[in-house]
Amino acid sequence: MKTKKKIISLVCASMIGLNANFVSADPGIPSVSVSVKQIKQKIVYNFNEFLEEKFQWQDTVENLISYTYTKYNHILKEVKISYPGITLEDMINNSNTWDKVRFWWLLVFDYSGNLNKLGYKLENVVIKEDKLGLSFLDRKSMENRNKLPYLKMDVDISSLPDYMNVNEIKTFLEGDKNYILKTESGKFFYSIQRSARKMN
Repeated sequence: MKTKKKIISLVCASMIGLNANFVSADPGIPSVSVSVKQIKQKIVYNFNEFLEEKFQWQDTVENLISYTYTKYNHILKEVKISYPGITLEDMINNSNTWDKVRFWWLLVFDYSGNLNKLGYKLENVVIKEDKLGLSFLDRKSMENRNKLPYLKMDVDISSLPDYMNVNEIKTFLEGDKNYILKTESGKFFYSIQRSARKMN
């Protein structure tokens, strides 16, 4: 009888031992699975194709927009195909020091200078993920007081279509409307709004 009890005790003990890995240490607290956050690999992108060609000043705002769009749209799309998930902010932040200097020069001297010549002052540039925000002062409207003088353009870089109808923007700038919204295939593409005050 004692032998039988010992065998039953050993079997019970071994069963408890076998199942120990499947039993919570505290059955009252549910087990928590920890998810590991994926960290985006830092990509230092070479912007030579963006920046090696000298900027060509344009005679009208619509020509400047068209020139910019034609020059950079396909390159942005190629980068996004090569590096899925990369944003414009990632590209700028992860560019090398020399490319950052060239970007600064392009923005401060070339684009701002061209816009000044056309009657606009670039007030602010904000890049957040794939959202590009540009704020301008329309000097002609400020002088003539016939329109609200401040403009803000928001662009979603991730939804850039293959082409852009710059005549829509030209019509807006020359007209009396204070807001324009453009979507492509149901996705937000860009908007422009006028205001009496600076917009950031």
